[in-house]
Amino acid sequence: MNNLDYGTNKLQITARSGNDYVNDANGNITTATPKNIPTISYDPFTQMKKSITVSGSLNKTMSFNYSADNERVLKTESSGN
Repeated sequence: MNNLDYGTNKLQITARSGNDYVNDANGNITTATPKNIPTISYDPFTQMKKSITVSGSLNKTMSFNYSADNERVLKTESSGN
């Protein structure tokens, strides 16, 4: 069963396992526990993803760069600690 954060349309809980998703003030998901994603950061002006960190067996960080038209032009991955 999925539950929304009270008074919003933001997904908060899946399968009654606690606060699985954390949102920032703009409604962007910044943590997704079921997917082993402790950090998602966003550009403060465009709200486009700047980086995603994945924990667990993958343990990698992906960073993104965008053109002036907000098209992703570069994705950089780094693995390990």
